[in-house]
Amino acid sequence: MEGISKKEKIIEVSEQLFLEKGFSNTSVKDITNALGISKGSFYTYFDSKEALLEEIVKRTLEKIETELLGLQNKSGNKEEILKEFVAMNINLAKEFGPSIVISLRDVALLGENSTKTLSGKIFSMIRNTLSTFIDKVFGAVTNDRVTFLSGIVISIWIQTIFFDDKIDIKSFANMILNGLGG
Repeated sequence: MEGISKKEKIIEVSEQLFLEKGFSNTSVKDITNALGISKGSFYTYFDSKEALLEEIVKRTLEKIETELLGLQNKSGNKEEILKEFVAMNINLAKEFGPSIVISLRDVALLGENSTKTLSGKIFSMIRNTLSTFIDKVFGAVTNDRVTFLSGIVISIWIQTIFFDDKIDIKSFANMILNGLGG
């Protein structure tokens, strides 16, 4: 495990196992066996497998948030910024789509309280990121604007992940521009 901390290695291996086998079909023992570490080492870093999943989801969303928020500081006209926004979402969906789909599926398998807490965190982070983007590019943030942009982003991700359709970036950018009162 040279060059990478044990915690990071646990996260990396666990994410791969969750993608391959699913969260519910991966045990802590599977994770520790794959790494050649003791269960005690696992529990030094994580209280539970659910806490590990929450960390994986949080890190993935933070990476996505960093990408999206980096775009808001770009200068240029709104249409060009929105074309970049759409293209970025296509790339993010390609890169993170499988792990997000698996994570959302696996979050649903957690207990009711854990599901509500983690789902709430996920959706809050997404809404906050989109709100900040709208504020920087369009000014006034309203619930309707955030909901509209959320729907467009979900559409982009679904088309990219599940249908592998060629997305017309300019068309989606114009849809966002018109829908947000560009």
